[in-house]
Amino acid sequence: MTEKRTLIINFILLFCILVALNYIVDKHYQRWDLTIWRENTLDPKTMDVLRKVKDKIEIYAFPARDDVERARSLLETYKYHCPKIEYSVLDASKHPLEAKKYGVDFFGQAVVVQGESKVKIDYLDEENLTNAIIKVQMRGERVIYFVSGHGEPTLDDSSDQGITALRDALRAKGFEPKSLNLLATERVPADALCVVLIAPKKDPLPVELSVLSDYFKGGGRLLVSLEYDSPKTWKKWCLDTFEVFVYDGIIIDPLAKAFGTNALTPVIVSYPDSRVLSDFSLATFFPLATALRKDKGKLEEEKVLESGAASWLEMNLTPETKTVEFNEGVDVKGPLALAYLVRSKEREGEAIVIGDSDFLRNASFRVSGNGDLAQRMIFYLAKETKLVEIPIVKGKHTAFMIPSWLGNLSLWLSLVVVPGVLFLLGGIAWVRRRRL
Repeated sequence: MTEKRTLIINFILLFCILVALNYIVDKHYQRWDLTIWRENTLDPKTMDVLRKVKDKIEIYAFPARDDVERARSLLETYKYHCPKIEYSVLDASKHPLEAKKYGVDFFGQAVVVQGESKVKIDYLDEENLTNAIIKVQMRGERVIYFVSGHGEPTLDDSSDQGITALRDALRAKGFEPKSLNLLATERVPADALCVVLIAPKKDPLPVELSVLSDYFKGGGRLLVSLEYDSPKTWKKWCLDTFEVFVYDGIIIDPLAKAFGTNALTPVIVSYPDSRVLSDFSLATFFPLATALRKDKGKLEEEKVLESGAASWLEMNLTPETKTVEFNEGVDVKGPLALAYLVRSKEREGEAIVIGDSDFLRNASFRVSGNGDLAQRMIFYLAKETKLVEIPIVKGKHTAFMIPSWLGNLSLWLSLVVVPGVLFLLGGIAWVRRRRL
């Protein structure tokens, strides 16, 4: 009876010890990164960001099937260091409603949500995710204004000539695009990060031009997109304000046929050295683009886009024209400037002037690098730079090679020595009990 009572007490004590250990482990969960390249350790900049998170953040990741484990491991590391983070790893093909809800366009994207604010990233890695966490916590709208009232494409126009694709891309990055009627205001709103003017078709009133000019002179930032047939009033304003002359002709690029398009759509694959496109390398297409010329004046300039050497500016293109060829003394020989960045020497005002608007519209926005180019220009003007830069750890996986003698030793230990010792101990215990 005493032995049974002792056994019960020991069992209860063991159970209590296990419960206590489980509680301690649950409350004091620890992880150790034993990888040689510290692949599962977050950068100190990320750790600093996570320590400052005050409210709940939700992360919805839609990785490709072969990237699920990496994405889950990264998100679990973030959650380990910041309990306010919750995450879900979803298959976009199995959860189409969630993918549509968060505006996911392709596998690999992720969405960071806090309250009503959300930021979408195209690839889930530490730098992108940390920057998204910073952005989603920013209070106040980050507004980009689009000029309206002169036949410009509207933010709600989903046709091929509309700009809803650009609008959605900006919203996914945490911006709020809004329309700006220049007749309804005396000045550009103070919350404007930048102002975008896309291919106006009607002449403006002088008071409207004054609003934009005063904004630029006061340090404002604009993206101005004009066409070869834009009203002369807008072209004159562009020359007076930015010292950029907009031609009336259309750029012809014979080499564009190699990219599956026609000569009326210049293709750019290399870019001048500029602060706007410092590391940009995607091909971009510009249907019916015109050329620009920066006149000497008080403003500094950088060439942002330039057509190829084989191109020229056709000055006499009409609907009746069947073939085009370069005419010396009439047409303008390439390479030709398609876009300039102009900067005020006295103030911080900056503007990007470009001789095309089609790359901003729905029909061409997703063609090759057009959408990336449009966003890069707007992000630059909105002073949208990487909030933190985290170096990528590029380590190679090394295999642990076991020497042959160690392999043989482990085989003998597992198959002979350990079972033999256990058998011997069991035999000794059996003999001793027989003698009792």
